[in-house]
Amino acid sequence: DASEINQNARYYLAKQYLGGEVVEQDIEKAMSMMESCTDNPYAMYMLGKIYSDGRYIAPIHSKAEHYYKLSADKGLDCAEYALGKLYLSDRYKHIPLAEQYLSSSSEHGNSYAMYALAKLYLGDDTLKNVDKAVELLTQAHRNGNSIGSYALGKLYLYGCDVKRDIDTARYWLTESANMGNEYASVLLQNIHRHNQSAVNNAVLSMLFSFGRLISDGYERKNHTRFISERKLKAAISRKKKALGLKDDHTIKQEY
Repeated sequence: DASEINQNARYYLAKQYLGGEVVEQDIEKAMSMMESCTDNPYAMYMLGKIYSDGRYIAPIHSKAEHYYKLSADKGLDCAEYALGKLYLSDRYKHIPLAEQYLSSSSEHGNSYAMYALAKLYLGDDTLKNVDKAVELLTQAHRNGNSIGSYALGKLYLYGCDVKRDIDTARYWLTESANMGNEYASVLLQNIHRHNQSAVNNAVLSMLFSFGRLISDGYERKNHTRFISERKLKAAISRKKKALGLKDDHTIKQEY
């Protein structure tokens, strides 16, 4: 209707005053014009952003929250995402509201909200849901966001909350790299290093556990208070050789 057209026109003109490229910049006038566009979700979202990012004025987070809500109530996914992030911040730390707005934004197709919500499901003990997180990251990738596939690649590469799978990690990192994600490209180029590092760490952990088992066994039988260092070194050396690792005699174990 005429009112909506009028508000859209005012919002467009307000953006010109805000940017200062077509007309002389006037932040106060731009904000005043946007405030009159209460039925325009984009105007409300832009006001929220102005009050939150500190680019044009000193941040006023309560006002940012207010205008983001006005926009989110009209179903604008980027406003829902902004509110979700706001409630995740240390200033608010309101996890239920963060989940609510990020979920709504995700349902409206916002891939950044999908990624943020996946991180929440992986990192918050009370909301832990690995399957849902993987689903969200996959959907973010399908929606064209390389961060989704990059995050999936890292999950499977490092075995974080999922079973470690180098082939699956390589698949998702390749998908992300093909979408232009430079971080995924670098990780792909060095994936063999991460793989070997994880193997070495697992082997060392096993060797130390092996040493503790020997120690516990001897102590339980009361044969001696301490294991012979020579016997322990020999046991570790045999285990390392069986695994094809170089025996450098650098591992020390305390009891």
